[in-house]
Amino acid sequence: MSESAAPHVRTTTSLSGNWLMKQGLFLLVLLVFGFWGLADALYFYPRRGLEDASYKLRNYLTAASEAGKLIPSEVGLPDPQRTYEELDPRMEQLAKAAVGPGNDAKNAKLEFERARWLEALSRTWKLTTEPQVVVSPGQLPKDFVDAATRTVRYDPVRGVGLVVSQPGSAPVEIPPQRLLGELVQKWNVRDQVKPLSGYDMPLQWVFVTVGFVGGAGMLFTVLRASAKSTGGIRRRKRSRFPAVKVSRRRTSKSSTSAAGTSSSSLSTSRTEPPTRSICSATFRWRSGC
Repeated sequence: MSESAAPHVRTTTSLSGNWLMKQGLFLLVLLVFGFWGLADALYFYPRRGLEDASYKLRNYLTAASEAGKLIPSEVGLPDPQRTYEELDPRMEQLAKAAVGPGNDAKNAKLEFERARWLEALSRTWKLTTEPQVVVSPGQLPKDFVDAATRTVRYDPVRGVGLVVSQPGSAPVEIPPQRLLGELVQKWNVRDQVKPLSGYDMPLQWVFVTVGFVGGAGMLFTVLRASAKSTGGIRRRKRSRFPAVKVSRRRTSKSSTSAAGTSSSSLSTSRTEPPTRSICSATFRWRSGC
């Protein structure tokens, strides 16, 4: 039989249902992991960090009031980042010096509380010159007429508060004494939040990277395997054996006589009918098929 008459067989492959289910489960876990980290990094952790900074701003302004320095020129910081870098190595020393009476202890306490407030902003990635929210709507007692919509920000450069009573209205500047009063009322009815650690914010972005990059890699693997499984592989199927007659001869020796006569052999020959298979390329040159 000629090669052109050989039948063509199309072989296709399909993805395993169990494998697809496992890959889909891993992909879902990674995406949930990534979105969870993204929500923490963009909303929940910054909000918690700013609440902690608001609590420590109250302590900072209280220490400034006790030291007789609760005025914008004393509590305002032209460069918060630089001030924090100067105070951070001295925090342990300032904490020890703040214990006891006297003006020196009050000044040390002021510097210590300032460093703690700046540290909270640094761990929230908000240590900038931009005003930050210290009172959100609904956090003040109902004694305030606009408590449900009142937002208070603190300007770290000028050392004053900025109040927005209604959404879209212009901010109204208030002195640090009045700002301290509002912060005291806020934290008299609220519990202190858990402070952020130095690795909380970076760790959330690690979770985001692992979740989204791992999910993208998993999705690419599934799509690549799916693309390979849908394309047929055309190939020619051939038999291993040549289409020739196969003869096998079986001989048996007869018993010889005791006189030493020569043995006679019986031979039988059987010819098998030709098989209807295709000559393989391997045997064609050997058998002459």
